[in-house]
Order: sequence, then structure tokens, then C-alpha cells
Amino acid sequence: MQYMNRIHIIFFNLLTVGCVVTTHADNITFADAKVKALCVANWDVNKDGELSEDEAAAVASLGEVFRDKTDIGGFPELKFFSGLTTIDRNAFRGSSIGPEIIVPGNVKRLEPYCFYSCKQLNRIILEEGVEYIGYQAISGPVEFLFIPASVSNIAAMAINPYVNARPGTGVFVPEGDLTVQVNAIEPPTIEDYTFYYVYGEAHLIV
Repeated sequence: MQYMNRIHIIFFNLLTVGCVVTTHADNITFADAKVKALCVANWDVNKDGELSEDEAAAVASLGEVFRDKTDIGGFPELKFFSGLTTIDRNAFRGSSIGPEIIVPGNVKRLEPYCFYSCKQLNRIILEEGVEYIGYQAISGPVEFLFIPASVSNIAAMAINPYVNARPGTGVFVPEGDLTVQVNAIEPPTIEDYTFYYVYGEAHLIV
């Protein structure tokens, strides 16, 4: 009987070790619990309550999952969504995403209104590979915008760093200065009124 118990104990220990070895080491650790909950609810394919790097890489579109979500924070995990080629129209519109967003280089286009009225968004860094910034794509109290050399076109009224409109006037109130750094020898093509809504002091570094 003692010999059998010892066998059972050894077998149990082997099972325990096996469980440790087979855990998913590639599960993403999220900075914000609400962002994680949205990602898991929409893209957790194996239904384990986590989002792995492979599951994130398989996402082809964010859609409007984050639109108008005013209880979310940072989303540095966007870098794992390597299958994205666009940030969809209205993707983060009206959300509290921020204070910084880094758009990875696999994303080629920021579609219109993708970061529209994001009132917590202060810094936007576009990595090399992004090519296009759409109409009203960036709208919020943005103080710093990094544009890589790969950006070839910026649409009309693409950059709109306001906070709120004065009630009944339609006049937007800027907050702080805006610095736009363009990392290109040949600057991108801009359309009419690209910086139309820039009311405060702006610094353009090329």
C-alpha cells in the first residue's frame, strides 16, 4: 500500500509539471483591464479568457470595438496586432484611449475619424510603415505627433487638436501647444486645411 501511494504521488507530480510546461507563455499582459476585456470578448478564439500574441496577430480589423468606450486607458498592446493594415473609420472615436498611442508600422492607413474626439489622447507616435492619415483622423488634446518618413499623404483637416467647443459657438478651445515632428527629408503631401483646426501655438519640425 505504501508503494502504491508513492507511485500515485509521483504520477501526480508529473501531471503538475506537465501543466506548468503547457501554459501559454505568449498570452499578452495588458496594461488596462477594460481594454483586455474588450479584446478577449471579441478575439479570444480558444475561449481561455486570455488573448495570445497569435490571436492578436490574426485580427484583421478592430472595427468599432473601442468606439465611445469612456472607461478605457492605455493600449500599448496594439503592437501585437500585426495583421492590421488600417485603423478603421471611427475605431476609437469618442473613447478615453490614451494618454499615448503608438501605431505600429504594419498599419498603412489611419482612416477618417479613427481617433476623433479622444479627449485623453496627448501623444501619437506613428511608426515607420504608416502611409496615410485620413480626414479628421486625429482629434483631441494632442500635444505631440510623430510622423515617419513613410507617410506620403495627409488629408484635409486630418489634425484637429481641440478639447471642447464653447457651448453654442462652435469655437474649439485648444489645450497647450502642438508639436508635429516629421521624420522625412521630403515631407508628405498635405491637402487644403490639413492643419485647419490648429488654433494654439504649433511647432512643425521637419
